[in-house]
Amino acid sequence: MSEANTGHLIADDDDDDDDDATHAAAVPHTPRFEPSWHFDAVPAEQVEHCLRARRRGGLDRPAVAWLHKHLVTLGHEANARSAHFLAHSWFECAFQVKDSPVDLLGSINMRLRLGQATLAKALYERVLERVTLTDAQRELATRKLAEATAAGAARTEALETGDHRHARAFLRDELEQLLERFPTSLPDEELEKVLPLLRLQGHRANHEGDYEAAQHWFDCMHSLSRQPADLLSAANMRLKLEAGSPLAEALYRHALALPELPEEQAALAERKLQQVTHQQAVAMTRVQGF
Repeated sequence: MSEANTGHLIADDDDDDDDDATHAAAVPHTPRFEPSWHFDAVPAEQVEHCLRARRRGGLDRPAVAWLHKHLVTLGHEANARSAHFLAHSWFECAFQVKDSPVDLLGSINMRLRLGQATLAKALYERVLERVTLTDAQRELATRKLAEATAAGAARTEALETGDHRHARAFLRDELEQLLERFPTSLPDEELEKVLPLLRLQGHRANHEGDYEAAQHWFDCMHSLSRQPADLLSAANMRLKLEAGSPLAEALYRHALALPELPEEQAALAERKLQQVTHQQAVAMTRVQGF
């Protein structure tokens, strides 16, 4: 981690091994897009990763209850704005602090809204098989399973008939949602209490090696704080998950264009941008067989 001029820590890594494009491939995670070769079946390890046991801790019971309430509210607000990438992160963070089937179902629903019909179908099936649910939760999961099945069938039919508009309708601009300023219902005094807890959980997840969870925390953190340090942390987590990440590259370039970016953060962004470029070049060389 590096200390920013603002006093905020940036979740970073100084491991030179990350320059190797094979490093990120070994980090378990489930991307938030569904390529056509996964339309029939998503790899089992990606499905199971979404259902992995979360490492909870770092907060006492009152803090968990208080933070969880706000995370869920912010998730619903993002969903209402159709900011489904961000809503997914909020529900993931809520599930990270409290083992609640409702939050897990909310997270899966956001993946469905992002067009991951095959993954959502598999997740709903496993939740119905494995998770203890109330009658209302079971009814919701069953209804959503039918919705995911229908969405997958409609997508396949559209592609078979050459109509790609249906598939494109599910595409969302993750970068735009990360950078857009969304209003929040949190009063200033509540916001001041939430921000340190989000940042604490983000660094905790990064330290424990759950970079996907850390990415969610820092995405949410930046949506409220608008601090470049949190944006850089979110970019760094993406680079840990995907070597040569185009989205991480875009976030570093955006940060470098900010006039208020402190020198130390600018230096970090420049170094990371070079790392991205190197990883992309390595990947291209391998594809070309040189």
